[in-house]
Amino acid sequence: MKKIFAEKQTLKNIAVHVSAWILLLLTLMLNTRDMSIETWMIKYNLPLWVFFLIIFYVNYLILIPRLMMKRKTVTFVLSSIILVAACYTLNKCYLQYIREIELKERLEHVINNSDEATSGKRREELIKRLNREIDRSFRIESFDPFMKQNQSLIYRMLLVYVVSLVMGLGKQWKHEEQRRKEIEKEHISSELDYLKAQINPHFLFNALNSIYSLTLSQPDNAGNAVLKLSSILRYMLYETDRKNVSLSEEMNVIENYLGLQKLRLTDKTRLSFERTGVADHYRIAPLLLVPLIENAFKYGVDSSEESFIDINITIEEGRLSMTIRNKIVRQGINKIVGGKSGSRQETKSEGQGYRQGGIGIKNIRRRLELLYPSSHTLKAEEQNGEFFVYLSLPLGKEIKTVQE
Repeated sequence: MKKIFAEKQTLKNIAVHVSAWILLLLTLMLNTRDMSIETWMIKYNLPLWVFFLIIFYVNYLILIPRLMMKRKTVTFVLSSIILVAACYTLNKCYLQYIREIELKERLEHVINNSDEATSGKRREELIKRLNREIDRSFRIESFDPFMKQNQSLIYRMLLVYVVSLVMGLGKQWKHEEQRRKEIEKEHISSELDYLKAQINPHFLFNALNSIYSLTLSQPDNAGNAVLKLSSILRYMLYETDRKNVSLSEEMNVIENYLGLQKLRLTDKTRLSFERTGVADHYRIAPLLLVPLIENAFKYGVDSSEESFIDINITIEEGRLSMTIRNKIVRQGINKIVGGKSGSRQETKSEGQGYRQGGIGIKNIRRRLELLYPSSHTLKAEEQNGEFFVYLSLPLGKEIKTVQE
């Protein structure tokens, strides 16, 4: 698809260039008085048009990309001067040659037709003047670019050169900008793959710890927990390689994860999960929501004291909003700061997220910055012994495919 688009763009550029040069040729040769093209106009202006082409495309296709863009400034300047000077000299030689032929034809006509002069003396003077002009045809002073009759030619060639310079630099800038974006996109893609690869083992580590705890406290529920974990891992292995996934699938993973956690919760922890809105027909980057929920269980659950986790997900007008509230328990505090009593859960200012939970939360913050720049919100704050998280981000629309 990209190749086809590039070919169409190339054909479009060629059509624009051809049209512009045909228009310039008509402008050079068209007699504006009666809108006609005479033979002498073709003879004098067609070669000039060819030299315009040479100046433009030698600079546009060779000098700029091979010299200027490679910072060979001195060589580029010298080559540009030689290019314009050579085209000017060759065109001037052609004009002088045409003029010499015309003068010789006129001289021959005067010699062979006495009626060209009213008297013998005037005829002799005309012959002498034509001979002098023929002798001066290829003298060096006739090529002087500062001569008034030559300045117009120089100005027009320089104008063509400047236009080619501007267009060539614009083309190279566009090419470099596109290349920079491709490199940046490739870098972002590689970074996202790396971050996503970190989330899976991190989640698996926490889930296995939960199942291990469950085997000690509720061994009868361990088998069910393994089945739920298997479903989650299947999703992580086979579905998350895509740039975005169905929001419904992501919701199913959350529900399986919550089911896995419920198996190990005691009566001292209250879990509330509420979802409003329809998840169908929306897409989201995979594994953005689970690490935030996982963080609440990691730092908000303690079997020795009363605790709670409230999760609310709202899907409305193409955006997903998620709020998580959890009590900050002593166990969670000790986990965050290495077991020091009295320390507080670490927070960050609004819009920047928070650093609790190690790899998982750091990855989510970075992935949000890469995937949803300037279009997401991540807030985290501590209020009266509770931790509050708010996430809002835009959702992509599901593309329906029609089978023939």
